[in-house]
Amino acid sequence: MFKTLSNCRLCAGDFYNKTLKLKDTPPANELYPTRIAAREAQKFPLELVMCSKCKHVQLKHIVNPKRLFDEYVYKSGTSNFFINHFDKLAELIASKYPVSNYVLEVGSNDGILLSSLLKRDIKAIGVEPSEYLAKECVGNNQIVYNSYFDEKTVNEILSTHGKASIVLGNNVFAHIEDLREAFKNVSKILDSDGLFIFEVAHLKYILTDGIFDTIYHEHMSYHTAISMEIFCKDFGFKMISIEKIPSHGGSLRFFLSKDQKIQVDSSVQEIVEEEKVLKLDSEKVLELIEEKINMIKLSVSKVMNDFQMKSKSRYIGYGAPAKVVTFLAQMDLEKIDLVGIIDDNLSKQNKYLPGSGFEIISTEQMKQVLLKDEAARDFGVICFIFPWNLKAEIVKKLHSWVPNNSNGVVFFPMVEKVEI
Repeated sequence: MFKTLSNCRLCAGDFYNKTLKLKDTPPANELYPTRIAAREAQKFPLELVMCSKCKHVQLKHIVNPKRLFDEYVYKSGTSNFFINHFDKLAELIASKYPVSNYVLEVGSNDGILLSSLLKRDIKAIGVEPSEYLAKECVGNNQIVYNSYFDEKTVNEILSTHGKASIVLGNNVFAHIEDLREAFKNVSKILDSDGLFIFEVAHLKYILTDGIFDTIYHEHMSYHTAISMEIFCKDFGFKMISIEKIPSHGGSLRFFLSKDQKIQVDSSVQEIVEEEKVLKLDSEKVLELIEEKINMIKLSVSKVMNDFQMKSKSRYIGYGAPAKVVTFLAQMDLEKIDLVGIIDDNLSKQNKYLPGSGFEIISTEQMKQVLLKDEAARDFGVICFIFPWNLKAEIVKKLHSWVPNNSNGVVFFPMVEKVEI
């Protein structure tokens, strides 16, 4: 069900001896029908390693991708942030980059980017392995292939639609086990004058902001400009620009071209130099991240002790992203007395988080539970906001209905209480 790597997935180089071991956790997106089943969920090792040759940081233990993604339920469209984020990307493409044929999105999820492109009269095609998400897109009259981005699918798209003008990938190249095959397939389907644009979470922020909760089995890779610049050359790509973007706590948007004569923007060298200063090309970074996690755990323990001593409020959670599974396990919070976790994704509701067994419910369900809860009525609630990158959006949602005297807590980039 999982395999342990002995060499780098990108260049076959040896790993440094230093590793970062977190607690074993279940696959974060596997939700369960009962609390008991969720608490008994199968766990797998969670450990980061760095390649001594290309400096790529990756999971040492890889869970079978079919188990991880065939029934994937994360949806970008439940967040206003991501709806706006992808609409801006569609506008950038429409205004700056000519599309003579079509745009291909690898890992098109629930199709919100495809929709933004289509409304600008840009032909857009998606590839999505989750049957649930692909069916939703097809039902919305989008062209989506329900498959992995493999050679067979690429050949099928080529035979029907020809070569792509632009290939996109948004937070998907952390999830792909065989990145060499993925980049080879992008090179094959992309026109000679085309552009390859993709976003990945930046390893930098796991260090600087301590967002270790982005480490989970579905995220097999933790990217830097240093390692990506080395890797993309193997497939005839030239890194021509990098844009810093705020999604997922801090990401990089890479722009790659097959044209070796095109001028390279100064952003590439600037970000590479910044990474070197932070030691993102050294095994030392794994030690620094480990120290950061230990500091966060002390802060979380202090906050929880203060709550238990001074407050009679009830605990609730908001948001059940994959990252919460790592966070709860690493911070020893799987057994706290939590009423439940609100999530706006219908496919997650009335299911239970793996490991902790916390129930995921709708806002309306939570309102009904709290109405009957004397402590919540009298003392309010303390809401743990797990998708810290969506703090402002969630606080706004909570403000309209939570009981008086309620507060929120976010854990990154620092542990802090927030007014609701």
